[in-house]
Amino acid sequence: MSDCAFLFPGQGAQVLGMGRDLAEAYPEARNLLERAETHLRVPLGKIMFDGPEERLNEDFSAQVAVYTVSCMVTEVLAARGLRAAAMAPYSSGLYAAAYAAGSLGFEAGLTLMHEADSCIRRHNGSGAMGVVLGLSADQVAELCTQVPGEVEVSIINTHHQIIVSGQPSSVTALLEKA
Repeated sequence: MSDCAFLFPGQGAQVLGMGRDLAEAYPEARNLLERAETHLRVPLGKIMFDGPEERLNEDFSAQVAVYTVSCMVTEVLAARGLRAAAMAPYSSGLYAAAYAAGSLGFEAGLTLMHEADSCIRRHNGSGAMGVVLGLSADQVAELCTQVPGEVEVSIINTHHQIIVSGQPSSVTALLEKA
């Protein structure tokens, strides 16, 4: 245990070349990457290292790439005696934080991410999301009650950056009202 905290990013932190130095320098990192490729049956290393960038930026590729690199960093640090006293995930970074905490096996995290992606794909097009800037979560929640259909606060990014989700027409109506 140490006095430090680990922060785990979510989708959006991906960049071409990510994880290459780790995989080349540390066997424990390379091992996790190989396990991810075997489990997913996807050339994740090639996608992360060489792209194409459009493929890396696809939702599922981005999420498993960020997860895998976060877990690689966790293992490299752990092998050198550094473990976090606290962990803070953002968005899909929760899977890597659960792995780092010992609450989730590496492959189980990949499976959960795959299942979540499959669920989203099955319902693709039936919902919408939008961002409201400058209002509090309570103010946005009140606006949700004033538009027809289903819309609700789904993510509170900051005190004044609120994500809403729901039926497309309801999300549009709320954003116009905000």
